[in-house]
Amino acid sequence: MSLRMPSEIVVDDVLPTLRVMLRKLGKRGLTQGEIADDLGVTQAAVSAYVTWEANVEKRIRDHAWTERTVDR
Repeated sequence: MSLRMPSEIVVDDVLPTLRVMLRKLGKRGLTQGEIADDLGVTQAAVSAYVTWEANVEKRIRDHAWTERTVDR
């Protein structure tokens, strides 16, 4: 196992997992434009997040803090 910098962990594991979890927002009836406005990103970015097939890091996805944060 190689040593990974914290920034690598965030870029490779945390962000892709959170982006996939944003699909929940669309299921709540929010438009991609509304999600984009709330997150401070473009609608195109949200579109990419919800259609992207990323590897989800289960330890991050299943952590209670992550779930509460995404739900909030």
